[in-house]
Amino acid sequence: MLYMAADNNLEKYAIQDINELERVGSSDSVSVVVEIDRTPGYDSSNGDWTTTRRYYIRKDYDDAVINSELIADIGERDMADPANLSEFIHWTIQAYPAKHYMLVLWDHGRGWQTLAVRTLSIPMEVKALNIDDTNQSEMSLAALREGLIQSPYVDIVVFDACLMGMLEVAYSIRDCAEIMVASEDNIPATGQPYERVLSKLVSSPQASPYEVSRQIIDSYMGYYSTYTGTLTYSTISLPTLDTIVQAVDELGRVLSTSPDQWPLVRKVQSETQYFDFEKKQYIDYKDLYDFASRLDAVSTSPTVNTACRSVITALDQVILYQRNSGGKVANAHGISVYIPPPDRILSQYETTDFARDTSWDEFLRAY
Repeated sequence: MLYMAADNNLEKYAIQDINELERVGSSDSVSVVVEIDRTPGYDSSNGDWTTTRRYYIRKDYDDAVINSELIADIGERDMADPANLSEFIHWTIQAYPAKHYMLVLWDHGRGWQTLAVRTLSIPMEVKALNIDDTNQSEMSLAALREGLIQSPYVDIVVFDACLMGMLEVAYSIRDCAEIMVASEDNIPATGQPYERVLSKLVSSPQASPYEVSRQIIDSYMGYYSTYTGTLTYSTISLPTLDTIVQAVDELGRVLSTSPDQWPLVRKVQSETQYFDFEKKQYIDYKDLYDFASRLDAVSTSPTVNTACRSVITALDQVILYQRNSGGKVANAHGISVYIPPPDRILSQYETTDFARDTSWDEFLRAY
């Protein structure tokens, strides 16, 4: 299931990706269904329709024209509306029953942050999950959870979107899927290599969700083997996520009540692996493993050491597979978390489920 929010400046890449899928097409064992919303002004190909359509992907070698089966034109839809996402999932599962389901969320992405952050004095690019220009909307993590929690459980959720490999994101969908596949860093505009991904899936339809997630990551890294930028992708186990959430909650509690450790924490925060190197708008997204291991290495507090090592141990259970490329992300280990410098925590962060349910935001405000 590909939920393609292309009612924005990524429209042409959505058309390209559908044509990539058509080079392989659905098979007797694998059905590929796309819901795509287009926008006026960026791409005029394929009749330049601007509504929302559902396609059943069929094999076709025309790389310019979509020739798959048009199942329905459902008019203009707000792709940021959780009810629309849920409706698409329900419809697909009813129309194309299968043993396993993979949902791909295709669009811009920027972790936990939403458009509301732009109201601050800090300049922020409009880069949100499922941004819809026609409806002037976007999908927050709360809305994403709402859409998925009202839908049948899926095996894999793939974010073909930047910066979504965050603990805050995983926590928001923790009981909605078995596996989350996402990137800590930005991804190229061309996104996933869908021809490669679908070829492997069609050739091995009996593969487990975990095996499929590895295939997705390996296809991505192989396709961009000559890419000069940075690449990250990881497979995150959602059923075991509670282990890392509890460990981070404890680390936050320990650090928020240990003012003698704050100078060390500030130093480690500034040195920890970050992402978004080109635009540097999301550099407060820090690799969680790198943060915990660096802090453990410099702290002499047994309590802090124990808490850091618990985080590292938990991450080894939660991150099932991860790959990265490029020296600037050499210390990426699979999942990031929000760690801004002292006194720079965004107030919107406290509205996330992760902040509400853990002591992490108390730590960020304290140190």
